[in-house]
Amino acid sequence: MWVTTAGISRGWRPKALLAAVIGVSFFGMSRAETVAGVWELTCKPVAGEARLGCVASTSVLSPKSGAQVLGVEVIPAGTLGNANAVLRLELPHGIALNANIGVQIDDGDLIRVPLTSSTSDGVTAMQQIGEDIIASLREGTGMAVTVVTLEGDTLTNSVSLVGLTLVLDAMARMNAPD
Repeated sequence: MWVTTAGISRGWRPKALLAAVIGVSFFGMSRAETVAGVWELTCKPVAGEARLGCVASTSVLSPKSGAQVLGVEVIPAGTLGNANAVLRLELPHGIALNANIGVQIDDGDLIRVPLTSSTSDGVTAMQQIGEDIIASLREGTGMAVTVVTLEGDTLTNSVSLVGLTLVLDAMARMNAPD
């Protein structure tokens, strides 16, 4: 059972939440029809341990349908038995399965995130990330997530990083030794 323990409002609205080729829709939505959510800290007890495993997450939603067009999770190393920190992206169907997802924090280097699974709910992309990427996420203000559709169109969702540092700090405090 997952329990949301904190929600942090970002209050940041990028000019173009969805940048698309003119006249192209992204999962039934034209550009600028998505709305970014808030960063949340979601935790659950770790089996056999006296601690909680926590994940920082946010979503980009369509205001018309309320459907999620992008889910982002930052999972610090050791949180859920993972040796390295992980960036996990959830996307709806319509992504070219042979393409990597591109993630860029502010004006930093492009991070390629490979697709790892597909279910009836959509596709998942995951990439292990180092402390340098965690530091960039903490210091950054925005993250661009770029995908290629089945039609070959390149589309980008913008995600605010405002509030992520507060969530990651709260996560660290919760699991700090007494």
